Amino acid sequence: MTSIKKIDFEKNVVELSGNELTAELNAGDRYWLENCPEFLDEPGEWFYDARQKKIYVWPPTSENSFRVATLGTLVRVNPSSDLETSSLTISGITFEETFCGRDEGCVGYEMGERGVVELKNAKHVSVEKCVFNNVGRYAVAIAGGAQNAVRKCRLTNGGQGGVVVRSPRNIIGDNSFEDIGLEYKHIGGIVLEGSDASENVVERNLTRRSSRYGISLKNAGVNNVVAYNRIEDVSLETYDTGAIEVTQGDRDFLSGSVINNNYIDACVGCSSKGVVPTYMAWGIYLDSFAGGYTVENNFVKNCPNGGFMLQGGKNNVVRNNVFLDATSYQGYFANYSNNCENLVFERNVVCWRNPDSAFFASGANLENVLSCDHNLYWNELVPDFFQTQEFKSWNAKGFDANSVFADPKIDDQGRFEQNSPARSVGFVPFNVKDAGPEK
Repeated sequence: MTSIKKIDFEKNVVELSGNELTAELNAGDRYWLENCPEFLDEPGEWFYDARQKKIYVWPPTSENSFRVATLGTLVRVNPSSDLETSSLTISGITFEETFCGRDEGCVGYEMGERGVVELKNAKHVSVEKCVFNNVGRYAVAIAGGAQNAVRKCRLTNGGQGGVVVRSPRNIIGDNSFEDIGLEYKHIGGIVLEGSDASENVVERNLTRRSSRYGISLKNAGVNNVVAYNRIEDVSLETYDTGAIEVTQGDRDFLSGSVINNNYIDACVGCSSKGVVPTYMAWGIYLDSFAGGYTVENNFVKNCPNGGFMLQGGKNNVVRNNVFLDATSYQGYFANYSNNCENLVFERNVVCWRNPDSAFFASGANLENVLSCDHNLYWNELVPDFFQTQEFKSWNAKGFDANSVFADPKIDDQGRFEQNSPARSVGFVPFNVKDAGPEK
């Protein structure tokens, strides 16, 4: 959040201040103004005058409906180094109306580190079947320790994100996070951050209506599993983003992590380019130098800039996925900073209906770093696509020599007909209805 430092009414200039002012301001950026006495114009609203230390309240019309949050963290488990927290369970509690201060949260590209429930240096703690509603911080923040679990919890209306993890061997499963990032925007339903975040399992979670990511791995460690998650309508207020996003700063780091059997529908992307409606949003986004990932059996549709983006990482395998109806182009092999090596794109189904949408976007020297073959492509409005100059130029680089152009006989829920020609390239149909929390 930022504050208004001063307003020059003659020049129509507003000067902002605050520790979140780390990015360029662009024409078209949106603002939400609050905590000004002139805005106190209907029942249920309040204004805090920090200088006079007074709260001005317009009482609500119904009794007992006005609440002011004063606490941000309600449960903190922080054992001493010689104390084991084995078998501690936090279960069945409803947390509501908690505080989030202006000097915390997600400054710049930081992901935030505070939670309504905080586990610090704890082991074997389970947070399960809890409800978080109208809370300011992440529902659960885990740092240090190991082998904790967050299961079957539900978050609605979150000022930040769902769960942020900075420790190894945790399980985040069967949770739902809806309408998150209402205050701080650079958040995710689930975030794994830092090299200590290794060997975590993120499975069968739902993220719906997020300001930014569904799931994000920020310079995370090794051997994480992101599987059977359902992500819908995310990146509603940010751009340069992905439903499942990985950032890695080390050019040569190989994660050994897997992203498989996830269902993604609509990573939107909010433009800062004036009237441009969407901007830089992918389904699965291996950003920067993210390397050593296996992306397999995922179903991705309705992402404006492509179902996937491989930026500058090494040894990434994208296999047996379905990518449907991207808007501007179907995917992006960037070879950022000419750093890519040993990329594999095989046995995927790629379908799009917009005849003006491009095939793939690509960087330089791609033919030296990418193996791309045995895929199925389809656009019913361009039935001779393999005869277009666009595909011929791609094919001349040695790509897709054994791929086919045919109707895969798939519906928009990922169900294939028995005689689907996708099987001819070795594609193995999978069941996307299994993604998301267990019913």
